[in-house]
Amino acid sequence: MSEHKMNGIIFSCQQNFFRYAADEFKQIDASARIIERLDDETCLCESALPFSEVSQALREAVFIRHICPVQIQTEPLAARIISSALYNFHIEPNESFAVQTRILCNQLLKAYDINNELSDRYTAAGCRLDIKSPRKIISIVIKERAYMGLSEAGENLSDWAGGRIRFHKGEEQISRAEFKLEEAMKCMDLSIKPQSRVLDLGAAPGGWSRIALEKGALVTAVDPADMDKRLLKYPGLTHIQATAQSFIKGCAQNYELLLNDMRMDAAESAELTNLCADLLCRGALALITIKLTGIQPIKQLKESEKILSQRFEIVRLRQLFHNRSEITMLLKRL
Repeated sequence: MSEHKMNGIIFSCQQNFFRYAADEFKQIDASARIIERLDDETCLCESALPFSEVSQALREAVFIRHICPVQIQTEPLAARIISSALYNFHIEPNESFAVQTRILCNQLLKAYDINNELSDRYTAAGCRLDIKSPRKIISIVIKERAYMGLSEAGENLSDWAGGRIRFHKGEEQISRAEFKLEEAMKCMDLSIKPQSRVLDLGAAPGGWSRIALEKGALVTAVDPADMDKRLLKYPGLTHIQATAQSFIKGCAQNYELLLNDMRMDAAESAELTNLCADLLCRGALALITIKLTGIQPIKQLKESEKILSQRFEIVRLRQLFHNRSEITMLLKRL
């Protein structure tokens, strides 16, 4: 009986959740196995499934944030990497592409130089460089070896190499927590519509509120602490200086979106979110972060899901790049 051909894959995750990301990968099929942890966030593995099927199986992964195929391996030399890509990876003329290179240890190589050289070569052959929304991605991960693959952009789970999504830090930014909301909106297909009614719990100093206000939403920000003074220019902001618990007891308004990034125990956060269900329109969405602490994060996560499922449909769970020891959840009010 012949053995299945094994296909190389590299996945990326947050280092503190590597164990759970590895479990996600090994569950996709009986052949899936871990080969080598290339660094704290990057792992070489293999599966008998084609890369497209691995991608489909991991579409709802919580901890794995990015994957790329390993179709060839070569010495970590710039000339060898460039010639190997040009020889092995065919991109049609006028087809959009991008090159994503990650260097994990070899300081003599520069990702910028490799990306530019390959981009110039493919562009000269009639291909169209499109860093923001390419159709094809050439992925290169370099350690003691150079691991290389070509894939459809949508198959990699993230448009960004290693899932390390970056946002511009403007002068108007209030807190780094804004990056979490921006990433969730992009990765979870969440939009905040003009004139929509948004409830932001534990809002101070106001990072999440600012993003919603910039989208034209009407925001009720609940927090005993002061909001950043720069938010006073927004007529759509109502700041309630009270605890979330006391506000919920006396509120009769209906909201279309709940935001909750409060720093509290996972189960308590889930219970608090449930208390808000009656303040939400039927079918309204909630975006919350569940803080995972201690030695049993999966148990905490499952307990929170059980509590939340009493009042909400769990639409999506994701350990975002901008999350730390926490999971972002998108919920829909039942």
